Amino acid sequence: MALIDGKKIALEIKNEVKARTAAFIAKGGAQPGLSVVLAGGDPASQVYVANKERACAETGIASAVYRLPESVSREELLALIDRLNADPSVSGVLTQLPLPAHIDETAVLERISPEKDVDCFHPHNVGLLYIGRTRFSPCTPQGVIELLTRSGVSLAGKNCVVIGRSNIVGKPLAALLTQHNATVTICHSKTENLPQIARNADILTVAVGRPRFAGADFVKEGAVVIDVGIHRLESGKLCGDVDFEAVSPKASLITPVPGGVGPMTVATLMDNCLKAAEIQYKSREAGNISWAEINQLLEKNGVSEYYSLRDASKRRGVSDVSSARRILKLGLVLEAADEIYSAGFQALHDAKFKAPAGVNPWDKLKSDIKARFPELSDNSIRQIVARMDFLTR
Repeated sequence: MALIDGKKIALEIKNEVKARTAAFIAKGGAQPGLSVVLAGGDPASQVYVANKERACAETGIASAVYRLPESVSREELLALIDRLNADPSVSGVLTQLPLPAHIDETAVLERISPEKDVDCFHPHNVGLLYIGRTRFSPCTPQGVIELLTRSGVSLAGKNCVVIGRSNIVGKPLAALLTQHNATVTICHSKTENLPQIARNADILTVAVGRPRFAGADFVKEGAVVIDVGIHRLESGKLCGDVDFEAVSPKASLITPVPGGVGPMTVATLMDNCLKAAEIQYKSREAGNISWAEINQLLEKNGVSEYYSLRDASKRRGVSDVSSARRILKLGLVLEAADEIYSAGFQALHDAKFKAPAGVNPWDKLKSDIKARFPELSDNSIRQIVARMDFLTR
């Protein structure tokens, strides 16, 4: 049996992120920034947030923590997220879970711009993950992948059993393992003959949230065991979801608790923050309109926001070509949307269901927009039509 040293590997990743961050800034990129929203006074959340602040300082990433009272309203929380989405100095946004009981967690997580969703909880990013076009990898599952690959464990062709089907660990980890050509089985509370299935695993990952759940009967000789859980027993001792003393003699490699998966979660979060800054930098250089900009301007403020911006820019002028191009391009998007909206959403909704056989009204809509506004990129047109499709369902 040998231990997988999560602290050591996490430090390697943070050092790599630090070097890449410095290089990114040197070539003209703005310092990456992580904003953490902490609602309520959960003691564990306070510790996790402090760990993230410390990791940001170690990697050259700016950090800001917004501490809100337990009584914060849904509207106040969403308004803060909207401000962070629109702030160009913020490359990553996350809300520390759990949220207060009266707050709709789904609504909050889906409010974060997909381009700043460094936890990879937004449905858009989850969808990209599952079709193999990953923007950000969920932090803990990616941490597990890094532990395995950096420890010399080959994943291709291996039987991997993941016990736990949460949206945060189990499901995305299974997707990532599949992308590495592993054969994956997901088990859960309703799985029959669970120990027998687990014993088939070359690589066993346990993420069920139950202390010492997996014992020696879950593990075959020579298996690699990854323990994602962490619990504090009444004695004050920390343990994981795996019974370490019983399992370690049979495992070829095993993660300890603490010092295994935990440090990796924060390290991969730092990597995601830098990736977010790089993505946003490239998008700004290309003059693209971000998802957050379209969401905010079309859903919250409507097209009047653009007209105010346009008139103000005429009065004060713009000092650089990049700003002028962005204002122009944003204006084209909004004016195109304004013209289409004026036709009436109900008419578009009816057309969607009354189109002749073989005719896709949304394809026709895209071609009409392109003909009217040839300056718009195909991506901008797709985003306009996607928003209209969503709003007319």
